[in-house]
Formats: sequence, structure tokens, C-alpha cells
Amino acid sequence: MPKSKPHIEFMPIEMDDGWERPPGYPEGMYQKVLTSNLDEVNKTGSRSRLLRISPGSFSTEPFVHDHWEEVYLVEGDLIVGN
Repeated sequence: MPKSKPHIEFMPIEMDDGWERPPGYPEGMYQKVLTSNLDEVNKTGSRSRLLRISPGSFSTEPFVHDHWEEVYLVEGDLIVGN
């Protein structure tokens, strides 16, 4: 049976540090992983993360995932399409 990701409830989140640019993402896009049991090699598991996109940053390539992912947009606009 696959291991489920940790259940974390009502925890404070430090918003000023701990951000990293995900591999393959352009400059100005950063993530903070909240919880994960993602196995990218076997393409199993899931992840919950915050995604921070700096004003004026954009990507010209779609992001394709082989796993379930929760991404929360807390502030700003996300425009999808061309």
C-alpha cells in the first residue's frame, strides 16, 4: 500500500524564507513545499505546495505533472493560455 503524505493541520507558515525555484521553472517562480510523499521516479504520490510568481514573471511552456498536486494561489492573478 502506498504511503500517504503527512497530514498537517493548522500550522504556521514562514512566508519570508524557505522558497526555492523548482527545476525547469523560469526566474521569478518559487515554491514552498508544505507536505509531500512524491516519488517522481515511479510517478506516484502527491504534493501540496505554495507557488509564488513574482510580478512580471511568466512562462512560455506548459507545466506537465505525472502526479496529483495541490497549488494554492494566495494573491494576484494567474493567466493560463496564449
